[in-house]
Order: sequence, then C-alpha cells, then structure tokens
Amino acid sequence: MTLAVSRRLPSSGSKNLKNPDMMCSFCNKGNTNPGLVTVHLPLKSGDLLAKKVPAEICDFCGEYYLSDDVTEALFEAKKQAEERNAQLEVLEY
Repeated sequence: MTLAVSRRLPSSGSKNLKNPDMMCSFCNKGNTNPGLVTVHLPLKSGDLLAKKVPAEICDFCGEYYLSDDVTEALFEAKKQAEERNAQLEVLEY
C-alpha cells in the first residue's frame, strides 16, 4: 500500500536566490533565472516530491540551485516523512 500525503511546506521567508547574473557552475554556459522546480528526494521507505520549489534555473542546461533556507526546509520535510515511514510524500512549497 502506498501512502500519499499532500501538504504545503511553511514559507521560509526567502523565495529564491534572486541572483540573475549567476553563471551556471554545472555547464558554464548559461545564466540562472528565478523559477519553480519539482524536487525528488529518496526516502528510506519511498520517495518525497516537492512541487513548486523556488530555485535559480540555468537557461541553458536546466540545472537548478536552491537557497539555504529552501534546502533546510526540504531536508526537514524529508526527516519528518522518514519518521512516519512514508512511502510517497507529495508537498507543495
């Protein structure tokens, strides 16, 4: 049986990195722009999907960068999902 939970993560105050002049360190060809991404985090017993996560996204390769606040909120959500032994956790940031 798969457990699916849909809920919103609390806003961390910081929406994204807001650095439009940042060059992508992955491809070294594109620049990043604010946008929303879906983040997948594997759990011990399943998967966590976080939708509409604010990020800086490379306009060339699509690699994305998360702020420290956003990363911290996602790892806290992962920890809580693992404590519940969730098989599937779906969150909207």
